[in-house]
Amino acid sequence: MSAVKEPESWYSRVASLMLVERLDFLQACLVEGIPMSPADALKHQRRRSWRDAWEQQSRAYYEDKSSISAHSKSILKGKMLDNSERLTQAGKFKEAAEVLFQLAKVEGWVGAETSINFWDSLTGADITKLREKFAALKPVEPTVN
Repeated sequence: MSAVKEPESWYSRVASLMLVERLDFLQACLVEGIPMSPADALKHQRRRSWRDAWEQQSRAYYEDKSSISAHSKSILKGKMLDNSERLTQAGKFKEAAEVLFQLAKVEGWVGAETSINFWDSLTGADITKLREKFAALKPVEPTVN
């Protein structure tokens, strides 16, 4: 059924589409307008040239995802909120609440129940002022009774 003579020319587009849109091989081929039977799809996926294209696109995709410009605390928090909303829409309320709890940990709102973070509300200027005050104090010698 596959009438395409040089499959390598479209492998990278299909691999990229699979990664970005979370499609399987056959779905990505159909989106790209490549006629493909399930049997032909399996044959293509077994080829070394397909595996090479998949590895190359995967590496590029995950490298881009982990780059500094695409990876920040605010992006992580946004993704967590989005995941929580999707879980809520799917009726998975317990899992959504767990994601929100993990977000609270990332934000520093929740810590170990036995510890208190009193540094949380201090700014860099506050800490600098405290250092200066403590540096100005004279050491006190302990007295023995």
